[in-house]
Amino acid sequence: MSFLPLSMSQPEKPVRVLLADHDPSSLALYSLGLSRLGFEVATAVNGLDCVSQLRKFGPDVLILEPELLWGDGASVLARMREDEDVPSVPVIVLYARTSPQTRGYLTAPPVKESFPKPVTVRLLAERIGRVLQLATSA
Repeated sequence: MSFLPLSMSQPEKPVRVLLADHDPSSLALYSLGLSRLGFEVATAVNGLDCVSQLRKFGPDVLILEPELLWGDGASVLARMREDEDVPSVPVIVLYARTSPQTRGYLTAPPVKESFPKPVTVRLLAERIGRVLQLATSA
C-alpha cells in the first residue's frame, strides 16, 4: 500500500502526529524521521504534557509509550475516554516491555494498534497511514 502523509479529508494538510514518550532519544528519532516524511509532529515527555498537547495541537493520531511519567499511558487513555475536553484520536502504542498493567489497555479503544519498540520510522509511518485510513472508512 502506498502511503502519503496527508489527511484523507484535506489533501493539502499534513497529518498531525503527537509523539508521547519518556525517552528523549526515541522522541528525537521518530520526530525527525516523521517530519522528514512530511508529517507535522508535536512531542510530549509525560502524561500531563500529552493531555495538554492533545488539547492544543489537535493531532490526527497519537503515538503513545505506556511508561510516561506524571500520568502514564493508561492515565492518558482514561482522560481521552472520560474527559470531553480531551480529544479522542486513534492511538498507536509503542512499548519497550509489557506488564500486567499495560497488557489490558494495549487493545482497548481508542488504541488501534500496539507493537514493541524499536520500530523503523518507515514502518511507523505506514502504520499511521493504515490507522487513519481505517478511521476514515469507519
